[in-house]
Amino acid sequence: MVYVQTMDRIEKKLKHMEYEIAKLNLRDKTQEWSKIENEVFTRDLMLTLYQLMSDGYFDMVDYPVSTGKEGNVFRAHGKYGDVALKIYRVGNATFNRISEYIRGDDRFKYAGKDRKKMIYTWAQKEFRNLKIMYDAGVRVPEPIVFLKNVVVMKFIGSDGLPAPMVKDVELTNPEKVLKDVIKMYKLILKAGLVHGDMSEFNMLYFKNKVYIIDVGQAVTETHPRFIELLHRDVANICRFFKKCGVDVNESELMQEMMEVLKE
Repeated sequence: MVYVQTMDRIEKKLKHMEYEIAKLNLRDKTQEWSKIENEVFTRDLMLTLYQLMSDGYFDMVDYPVSTGKEGNVFRAHGKYGDVALKIYRVGNATFNRISEYIRGDDRFKYAGKDRKKMIYTWAQKEFRNLKIMYDAGVRVPEPIVFLKNVVVMKFIGSDGLPAPMVKDVELTNPEKVLKDVIKMYKLILKAGLVHGDMSEFNMLYFKNKVYIIDVGQAVTETHPRFIELLHRDVANICRFFKKCGVDVNESELMQEMMEVLKE
């Protein structure tokens, strides 16, 4: 009897969540939102969101903040204030790309080959990387919890609006911003990680400071591609800031990063 009553409460809560999502659809009738609704909000995900809501991590899902190849980010609200829900699609078209970052990472050597389990591991990996970086003083969204293919973290932005990507900001002092990026990246290295996909797309600019995002692919020093990924990150940083008019030398910056690894 108790089980039946519990399932009835779950069903009512899920129906309410579906109603709220339907309202979002009415506010945004674009084809993109319909695609998100159909691809992302599966029954399994609704149960996962219900569990997180029941545990008190948020009260309601507000609206989509961004969409990507691997998943989508939504703003939500609750006792933690504004939070971001990063939801990875289980039917992921980029499955092969993310699997190489997992299989070469000693922390997840027993992740398995099942697609769903791999995506769940990827969410766990993002959460653990965020926690390591946050604890090391790197400006990243503060991680709160993860469950299955959902990562809950603090929302970076104000008045309900997300902070812009660095690529979308007209930087008045790009030299200062570059120094901030280098400072953050050195902290990542000191924490024993390399970002692996550093670019102007994965940095937010909020209150004149850079915040690093999308850290799921970050790997430890034991990963066979660690130095290769570091080279690529340094190249991307230099490429962007050269476009902004900063005189930055890629070889010198790479040497600077390598010195950090020797400390």
